[in-house]
Amino acid sequence: MLIQLSIRNLAIVDSLDLELGPGATALTGETGAGKSILVDALALVAGGRASSNSVRPGCERAEVSAVFEVGGNAAVRETLSALEIEDSEGQCVLRRIVAADGRSRAFVNGLPVAIGNLKFLGDQLVDIHGQHAHHAILRRDEQLRLVDEYASHPELLEAVTNAHDSYSQLCREIEADLDEDVNPAARLDYLRFQLDELEALKITPQSLSEISEEHSRLAHVGELQSATEEALTALDDDEQKSARSQLAVAARALRRIESFNVDGSVSAARALLEEASINLEETQSQLRDYRERLNADPERLEMLDRRLAALHDVARKHRVEVEELPQLQQRLRAEADRLATRGERIEALERRRETLLEEYRSLARRLSQSRAAAAGRLADAVMKNLNRLGMGGARFHIQVGSNEARAPARLGIDRVEFQVAPNPGLPMNSVSRTASGGELSRISLAIQVVDVSTTGVPVVVFDEVDVGVGGGHAEVVGDMLRSLAKHRQVFCVTHLPQVASQANHHLRVLKTVSADTTATQVEYLHGEERVNEVARMLGGLRLTRQTVAHAREMIERA
Repeated sequence: MLIQLSIRNLAIVDSLDLELGPGATALTGETGAGKSILVDALALVAGGRASSNSVRPGCERAEVSAVFEVGGNAAVRETLSALEIEDSEGQCVLRRIVAADGRSRAFVNGLPVAIGNLKFLGDQLVDIHGQHAHHAILRRDEQLRLVDEYASHPELLEAVTNAHDSYSQLCREIEADLDEDVNPAARLDYLRFQLDELEALKITPQSLSEISEEHSRLAHVGELQSATEEALTALDDDEQKSARSQLAVAARALRRIESFNVDGSVSAARALLEEASINLEETQSQLRDYRERLNADPERLEMLDRRLAALHDVARKHRVEVEELPQLQQRLRAEADRLATRGERIEALERRRETLLEEYRSLARRLSQSRAAAAGRLADAVMKNLNRLGMGGARFHIQVGSNEARAPARLGIDRVEFQVAPNPGLPMNSVSRTASGGELSRISLAIQVVDVSTTGVPVVVFDEVDVGVGGGHAEVVGDMLRSLAKHRQVFCVTHLPQVASQANHHLRVLKTVSADTTATQVEYLHGEERVNEVARMLGGLRLTRQTVAHAREMIERA
């Protein structure tokens, strides 16, 4: 249940805080007062589209927050848990901020969330039926959606969608194989020629590294020998100036004074010198071994030059770096293997395609059966509401046509059509061709009331869905919404006194205009204030005793 709605700087709303209760709440007011802005605020905070037009002129941002009680709503609490958001003492607080440039941010219980996650959560909390819902039911896709929603088979619908996607992906793979703009046999011969050339070079990442290192060593063997000799000479050859002799001199000097040093610092320094001497000996040993291995080999160097030249030639030919030749060889091998087994692979894919197609058709048939059963139940429920709305002589039918010969579609193989015969003796025909404006409004309202009663969404908003309904039928609409409000929290924007009088709560929306600003305010109506508002809706701006008495009677009777 929605218990609080706060709006700041949204369109013509400056600041608004509403405390809301259970049951049905009517929102009334003059045309243009801003009643639908409250609906827009709820849509926005539930993840609807935002734009710079949402922000009140002259303000930096608009902000809407809504507090819901969700303690008993397992689905919402599961979603919060999936988003790693804790419910705050059984409450869920949605908050949306829209900047003047149209960018927006969303928060749930104070934590930032993606707009998509906000919408997913919002769809579980608020169900909004807009002013043009009666136009929406003329579309085949909306008719199909309503049947699916009433059937309550999301797992089956998802299975059909997944089966379609798998089948379509495989079809694209097969088409890509068949549409290759090459002669497979000629391409395979060419690939084998290239692979023979590369394999003759015996290229591996390790061999390339070894060749490069050996070539560098042989090409600079003179410099290596000279530097090694110079290092060995500096370390030990000169008895007076070598590093070894200097270390020995330093060690003897420290040994002479070691007995006089009481804090041990001299002993520690001498130990370091001895360690340095050991490291120096190890360094000399390694340099001598290296010097022994440094042999000039002009023939080997020439062979490596030829090998590197061949590698560079092949790399240039394929427009890659030498280091990339092993990866090139792998790619060419993979393509050659694929072409060599192309025929077998396509045959296997074709068999797999037939299997996936049969799996899709089997699931689609089950979906069709579920839709047909749900369509019959939905049509019966809609007819009951139409009888109450003064269309007792009408007949309403939902046709579900299945065609397995159709190309697989994500939503199955069915075409759904809402049909109506408004009066006895008339043939059944599509609602888009047969129903008048008033009939279409009542059919739409009848469907929406049935649809809402089958969902678990706790908050339902009707934004002038009673347009085109009047007289005694309007009183029926009010009674239907009041009955619905026993199980849901219902908000209804209406111009009909018959509907407003039956609500549990009544809010009046006012527009105030000053010298340079326009603002919307909302008042809670009780007692005589509510009677006067219903009387205004009955008789206009000038209230008479008769209209006031009639309004009081309507409210008391409800």
